[in-house]
Amino acid sequence: MLAALNADRTDRAPREYTTRLFDRYADSFDAHLVRSLHYRVPQLLRRAVQPYTTLTPPPWRIADLGCGTGLCAFHLRDLAEFIIGVDLSPNMIEHARRRGVYDTLITGDLLTSLTPQHAPFDLIVAADVFIYLGELRPVFARAADALRPDALFAFSTERCAGHDFQLLPTGRFAHSPAYIDRLAHACGFQILRDDAIDVRIERRRPIPGQLYVLRRIR
Repeated sequence: MLAALNADRTDRAPREYTTRLFDRYADSFDAHLVRSLHYRVPQLLRRAVQPYTTLTPPPWRIADLGCGTGLCAFHLRDLAEFIIGVDLSPNMIEHARRRGVYDTLITGDLLTSLTPQHAPFDLIVAADVFIYLGELRPVFARAADALRPDALFAFSTERCAGHDFQLLPTGRFAHSPAYIDRLAHACGFQILRDDAIDVRIERRRPIPGQLYVLRRIR
């Protein structure tokens, strides 16, 4: 938070900070996020990937990065042969387990969890996860390695202009569309969708964001 207040450039939120934050948040996560903040990114991601089911017809192998309590998997289960959920927070993983929509759950970092053991995937999703990561190149590179040709990488970001990424006073990261475009092309993705969305409502104001669907082309 000091880095955020001082406008310092950091690459990601500390792992310990993220784990503690969501361990405390887990019990009230769904009610607060959905009812109070009007969060609909899982539904929007599900709707966004639907037109591309012809590229690789379901059922799919899906990885849900930063899965939280399982809101995304709930909306993707009908497309899935297999879903793996990954989250740093043990309490979030426990709530996801109770939801009963995952085949495998891993408590750990999303980079180290995309292993050949479960790959290749047909879809990797990251809903409201990159707000805790500034530098996304390692994630894009790992996702490209873990996806089949023509498979999809779908995610949301908070949006900023004039920077690759920016640590906001809220302690969350925002990313510019130009940065995502450069990373996508550098890591072998084609951008299929790039939609402006409201990520959530905070203090009665919509938080501007983007929703992306990328296709692995090489």
